[in-house]
Amino acid sequence: VFFSIIFICLILIGVLSYRVYKNALDVQTSVNNLVSAANSQNLPLIKSELAKNKNSFATLKKSYKTISWLKITPYFGKFVSDGEHAITASTLGVEAAEIVVDVIEPYADIIGLVPDGEEAQSGEETTQDRLDFLIKTIPDIIPKADLLSEKVSQIKTEIDNIEIGFPSAV
Repeated sequence: VFFSIIFICLILIGVLSYRVYKNALDVQTSVNNLVSAANSQNLPLIKSELAKNKNSFATLKKSYKTISWLKITPYFGKFVSDGEHAITASTLGVEAAEIVVDVIEPYADIIGLVPDGEEAQSGEETTQDRLDFLIKTIPDIIPKADLLSEKVSQIKTEIDNIEIGFPSAV
C-alpha cells in the first residue's frame, strides 16, 4: 500500500511537471519570436509579441503553481522556489519591456524603428524639429521612467532571491 501511494504521487508529479515543461517550451518559442520582432525593428510586431509573451508567462505561472507545493520537499524544494522567482522576474521583465515600448513609440521613426507598419521617414524633418518634439514630450516620460525603475527594482529583488548553485544538504 505504501509503495502504491508513492507510485501514484510520482506519476502525479511527473504529469504536472510535464505540463510545466510544455508551457516552458511555449514561453521559449514566444521569447524567440519577440527577439525576431525586435531584430526586424517593426514596432507593431514587437508590441504584438510582447502581449503573446505576457500570456505565455501567465500560462506558465499558472501551471507552475500546481507544483509549488513541492517547495516543502527537502533538496528539490529550493529549485521549485527558484523557479517561481525566475518566472516572476521574467513576467516583470515583460511588463518593463511594455513600458519601454510605450515610451519609445512616439519616437519610433527618430530612433529607426518602423512605426505602425509604415516605412521610416526619409529624414526631411530638421534636427531642430526633432529636438523640439523631444523636449516637449519629456514631462510625459518622467512618470513612466519612475514606473520602469520600480519594475527593475522588483526584478532585482526576485533575482536576488534565487540561490545560485545546488542547495546545501542540511
